[in-house]
Amino acid sequence: MLDATVGDVRQRDPLDPLLSAALEPVLADLDATVAVPLTIRDEPWSDHPGHVTAMIYTEDRCGSGISVLAKDSLADRVVSIADQLQDIVVEALWAAARPTNWPACPHHPAGHPLRAERTEHGPAWVCPTNLAVVAPIGSLGARSCEG
Repeated sequence: MLDATVGDVRQRDPLDPLLSAALEPVLADLDATVAVPLTIRDEPWSDHPGHVTAMIYTEDRCGSGISVLAKDSLADRVVSIADQLQDIVVEALWAAARPTNWPACPHHPAGHPLRAERTEHGPAWVCPTNLAVVAPIGSLGARSCEG
């Protein structure tokens, strides 16, 4: 289960374990790289069968829905949540007049953010320009892959 106080992330309600497991590595990367206060709430917003949902609120109280498909593998759920959370974080950074390329590509730090992809070694942050795997999702700030 996701810790209630991961960095600047506040979780008020227990989340579905499928969603929590997918969020955990992405939130670890967020915590290791940039401070963006977020609140995660177990507020279902879709009744579509097989969707596991919650809401994420930024510091300015803007809310965004996140979801995963229960049938997907953990790797696919992590990539999906990384992509969704990246959009939320970029918007929050823009609103705060901060650089919006999260997570920043070490090969092109002023150029673009990394992209979440499923690789042969699992979910990873990849440079969209040279397709180099930079780091497994959940390990930014800890170690890097050869790239």
